[in-house]
Amino acid sequence: VAAQYASGDCRDGAGGAPATLLDDDPSTVWRCRGDGVGEVVDFSFAQPVHLVGIRLVNGNTAVPDRFLMERRITAIRWTFADGSFFDQGFAPSESSPQEVRFPETTTALARMEILSTTPGVDEGTASDSVSISSLEFLAPA
Repeated sequence: VAAQYASGDCRDGAGGAPATLLDDDPSTVWRCRGDGVGEVVDFSFAQPVHLVGIRLVNGNTAVPDRFLMERRITAIRWTFADGSFFDQGFAPSESSPQEVRFPETTTALARMEILSTTPGVDEGTASDSVSISSLEFLAPA
């Protein structure tokens, strides 16, 4: 299921545009500097959709050698229009897609909030960032 729009600014004002999460382009990433905890991206759909899961590539896989240099997400909270939510945990060393399934929900909005990340390798440098290389919303079969 494709979201129509993604919005959200990195707290420090610098970072990748949330639209990169929707472009299905492996050479782009959404990225915010720092630990990423508390960063939020809102996704909207043209009409209510049925969702059963989310698949995400955690970390920067678009730029060689950045995956291990940058922070990786260890947990995200997904909140839907009706207030329901679930927390998605991640294996931080996995650079391939990771997915979580949940009971079917119907929504026109989904909010992603980063709950925790790995420590930074070079805190205070350009590699002290959190990234997502791709994101897919999953519909029932």
